[in-house]
Amino acid sequence: LPRRYHAPSIQLHFSTTKHRARGGRCVALRDVSASGGAEQTAPTGKDADATGGLPAGKGKGKKRAPLLLAGLSIAAFAWLLSGPVQSLSIYLRYALSGGICSLVSHSITVPIDVVKTRLQTDPSMDELGFRSGLRRIYRDEGAKGLMVGAGSTAIGFTIQGAVKYGSYEFLKGLLFPVLPESKMAVWLLAGCFSEMLGTTLLCPLEATRIRLVADPSFGSGVRDAFPKLVRQRGWGIFAGLPAILSKHVPGNMAQLASYELATALGYSLALSLGVLGGSSTAVWISVGAALVAAICSSLASQPGDTVLSEMYKDGDSIKKSWWATVISLRREDWWRGTNTRLLHVVAIVA
Repeated sequence: LPRRYHAPSIQLHFSTTKHRARGGRCVALRDVSASGGAEQTAPTGKDADATGGLPAGKGKGKKRAPLLLAGLSIAAFAWLLSGPVQSLSIYLRYALSGGICSLVSHSITVPIDVVKTRLQTDPSMDELGFRSGLRRIYRDEGAKGLMVGAGSTAIGFTIQGAVKYGSYEFLKGLLFPVLPESKMAVWLLAGCFSEMLGTTLLCPLEATRIRLVADPSFGSGVRDAFPKLVRQRGWGIFAGLPAILSKHVPGNMAQLASYELATALGYSLALSLGVLGGSSTAVWISVGAALVAAICSSLASQPGDTVLSEMYKDGDSIKKSWWATVISLRREDWWRGTNTRLLHVVAIVA
């Protein structure tokens, strides 16, 4: 439908009338707030066959791209799960481990994420740092204010972590025979596609979380805020998918590739020093590699995180497109909340 039929105030009435002027059919639409009850019509049937229900030249691709990407991602994940039965159990264990770890790590760092998001979206906090921002939110809203969006975070990142890590390991096994001489390319490609799958499923809940943090009055939690956001936006809840992908995909690619590389270098160094063999060595290598991965991930995803928070910071719907938001940001805006976000990502990854 044309954009004017997608306003939140429009109600769809399931009735059809004869469209005598063109000899086709039309769906009756009533814009309650704008037209005072007057009906508008959008052509269907013969008149819409050539444009898929849209006027020629209007809205092509703009509304369909996020839905197409979401559909492709879900279909790709379904294909991953249809692999050989004898090898499926190991990837399900990876998925289960990823989901549990993501649930724990993201849940315990919710207060840090709340402060970071407020620093990015609240103009009155532009000059504050993490500690002063934390004290201000606690003073004004109490401990509850620091846990806003915890439900969306827990549900969303459990799903995202399970899909991301399960499909990452699967894709590595799939790509290594194809690119045996380029481990870095395998890590980057597997990280890219696995994050696209997980983030597509995360998108609606992440939109809810950011909306709650930016405007706590929007709802008391995910149980009422998520249905409210769905009612207001419909499929438009995926409108922020390009922005959330611009944050998560570079971050995940940098995180997983740097972790794999740092781990390999750590074991090579331990072997050359003759200290390889104890379980403590493996733990220290993993922790050190995770710290490197966290720093790389935070820096790679910082610009996308700023754009994402800016798009969702106010209003009942996204006011600007991804590209319009990008060009509207000042140079100093891109790195707002960097230190807080680095602390957040290090706590999650390590």
